[in-house]
Amino acid sequence: MFGLMHMKQYKRLEEDVYMQICSKLNIDPDTDLLATEKMHSLLSAQAVRKTLRKLKTLIKNKWVFIFAPGPSLIDSLEQLNDFLKEYRKDIVVIAVDGASQALLESNITIDSIITDLDGSLVAIRESFKNGSIIVIHAHGDNMTKINEIKDIIPKEGVLGTTQTKETTKLKNLGGFTDGDRAAFLVANFGAKKVILVGFDFGDIIGRFSKPESNFEDFQASERKLIKFTFAKKLLAKLPNLFPRIKFYNLANNGEDIENIPKIQREKIKELVITCD
Repeated sequence: MFGLMHMKQYKRLEEDVYMQICSKLNIDPDTDLLATEKMHSLLSAQAVRKTLRKLKTLIKNKWVFIFAPGPSLIDSLEQLNDFLKEYRKDIVVIAVDGASQALLESNITIDSIITDLDGSLVAIRESFKNGSIIVIHAHGDNMTKINEIKDIIPKEGVLGTTQTKETTKLKNLGGFTDGDRAAFLVANFGAKKVILVGFDFGDIIGRFSKPESNFEDFQASERKLIKFTFAKKLLAKLPNLFPRIKFYNLANNGEDIENIPKIQREKIKELVITCD
């Protein structure tokens, strides 16, 4: 029987880091636990096992592109359009929450969406219908959204993650925000190379972060900037935690991420062709 516990020493969000985040952002751990219990009650153990096998097969030893909804996302998609069309069968496409809407609008198929349900639920449903694996994060602020999408949660193709106490159906796979959580997830599942796209981390938030309520980029709140600080610190740990995986950051004018080198678009094709 396949389970995450069979993955050797998978990397979690460490409890001390979680408590620091809770303290800084005034998060009540009890509400995170309630959301986890809610997701657990909705998930099917059998469907989770099948989906885990599918996700592991999808990611292991593959080139993985993780698209986040930063303000550079649209320009990056335009720059990568020809590459994605040519090499789509050779790479895995992961959408970070609202970035799924941008990918759908660009006619790019999505292998998996990592979401806490802040993005477009319409895009999630459409992607799920088209075969995308939906990884839903349970935390205290999204229990209402979990209820809105509870009809698909028990089905094969849906997984749950938590940032608090694990259950037999939900695991803590590392990371805190959707973007760094996506990077930890693909690393835990043995990706070969990881390209981060749209991870800008500036004071402007891309409109696809909340595509159902924003039609243009908007100013980051102080709370969001604090989340970005934690996200960058967590991403910076990845190369040391997973030394066999190469991580690259394709960010047009985005901030640097420590330990993860920036890469230019024209170099990506060369890497895909020449790397083992």
